[in-house]
Amino acid sequence: MNRVYSRFAPVLLALLVLLPILAVAQATQAAATATAPLLLRVPSLSQDKIAFRYADDIWTVSRNGGEAERLTANGHVTNGPFFSPDGAWIAYSAHLNGNTDAYIIPAAGGVPKRITWHPAGSAVVGWSPDGKDLMILSSALSYRHFARLFLAHADGTGVPQPLPLSSANEGSFSPDGKSIAYQ
Repeated sequence: MNRVYSRFAPVLLALLVLLPILAVAQATQAAATATAPLLLRVPSLSQDKIAFRYADDIWTVSRNGGEAERLTANGHVTNGPFFSPDGAWIAYSAHLNGNTDAYIIPAAGGVPKRITWHPAGSAVVGWSPDGKDLMILSSALSYRHFARLFLAHADGTGVPQPLPLSSANEGSFSPDGKSIAYQ
């Protein structure tokens, strides 16, 4: 019996020494994981909030910090978020029901409203300076596979109207709404 103890004594001693060290290492790793930064994408600022995309949903948080609030729960947001000029609405695109379309949601939370319905799809790229229209990207009127910029009424009425550009991938209005910067 003593031979068995003497034979396994170094192994038991090593386990007694290593177990507390492994427990501390695991606790340190768990703490580091809990404080690791998240991949928060596409931030948009309003007067008092920051909207961002995380895990393909839209979230908002106070500009002073605090706990973030999730506004969408579908996990299919593809573009955005974009605050309206008055900060009351957030525009985004989501791939739902087999198509990518433009949506808006109240910045305080609520039910999203679908704005576009074209089978070619629509990607929100911003707002008009007056907040009445969304600037969207779509290949709806293209004779090939290139996209154009359109204005879609933010209330969802009417047909999106093309901007006078033959093609574009991104765009933004000047503050006075008289010029467009585009790529």
